[in-house]
Amino acid sequence: MKFDNHANLFLLFITVFGCSNADLDHKEIEKIIERTRPGYEYWLKDIGSKLVIDTAQLRFWLSEFKDPFANIVMQSQFENVNDLDQAIKLVISHAQKSQSPVCWPVTVALRPRQTAATLKKNGFEKVLTYEMVELNIKDAHFMDIKNADIEIKKLDFNSIQEWLNIVGNAFEYNPLLAKACLKYLEADIKNNSKTQEHFAGYYKGKLVSTGTLLIEYYGGGHVYDIATLPEVQRNGMATAMMQFIIKRAQDLGVKTINLLATDQGKSIYQKFGFKKLYDIDMYVYNPY
Repeated sequence: MKFDNHANLFLLFITVFGCSNADLDHKEIEKIIERTRPGYEYWLKDIGSKLVIDTAQLRFWLSEFKDPFANIVMQSQFENVNDLDQAIKLVISHAQKSQSPVCWPVTVALRPRQTAATLKKNGFEKVLTYEMVELNIKDAHFMDIKNADIEIKKLDFNSIQEWLNIVGNAFEYNPLLAKACLKYLEADIKNNSKTQEHFAGYYKGKLVSTGTLLIEYYGGGHVYDIATLPEVQRNGMATAMMQFIIKRAQDLGVKTINLLATDQGKSIYQKFGFKKLYDIDMYVYNPY
């Protein structure tokens, strides 16, 4: 599994955790957590993950999919290391029983401060660090894209499988996860979802690029599922897709949008005016 490829898939969602930069204090991060967590949990529920631990200190979702981002800790706040250690052991017991890898995002805003060290002691490994970036749409830098071979439009029902193949190959979906995503995508398109829109990018008439805009209840937006077929990368498809989504968000009255950036896509987002909010460390436990 290519963990670095999950950035666009889980942008919306992993905003729930983060390591702050100098401009964000812990309270500000906690506010981001509270307003963005429902978006990720909406997706988890849609694909069939179950909330198996639901307390004030810990929220843990588990699925039949062998993908750590479908088996994830969505809330972690403990007063002491002993309580945290017991919670980690409980999550690990679920992972071992289901034989599923699990993800535990870590933030400087989490309590206790020894969260990362305690996870490592219990066998979790840090697999990567993301940058959470945000764009204030009124400050967006739009490009002058002139390429008659490129067309971006809303995903139609008949193209769902082809669209999903691009996303699934980019993010290495296993068959079970791909099947679950197909089911929820079909429902989204059929029911004309008001919370998220999916977009297809065409190059010379061929579907080659994907993207999704999630619109949150608080008026913010998240971008994910950004993927392009390898043979047409570096020809402006990702830039065209991002610009289309940003303009669509603007038309819908969205004020800010967020996404997760890796080193690979950072340059694209920077030229639109996205600014870094904080880093995110992703810890994964693999039971096999």
